[in-house]
Amino acid sequence: MFNIRMRASRTTNRREHHISGAEGIYEKSAISKMIKAYTERALNHPRGKPDKIVITIEEIKQKPKKAGILPVKTLKCGSPD
Repeated sequence: MFNIRMRASRTTNRREHHISGAEGIYEKSAISKMIKAYTERALNHPRGKPDKIVITIEEIKQKPKKAGILPVKTLKCGSPD
């Protein structure tokens, strides 16, 4: 199994701005497909075109543990800011 991460950004006025990101755990056979999907996501994001896309592929040495679903709660907020 492999962890694949993507981060797309654009530098303006010497500051790097995050445009898109994604991460997932995949079998070796899915690596090429996911690199293509993550690249397309970065290049066609509504936040704009990146000037840098970093894709990291890291082999997972241990089988990931499955976690249960977390409960969903709605909290009231005094201010929308």
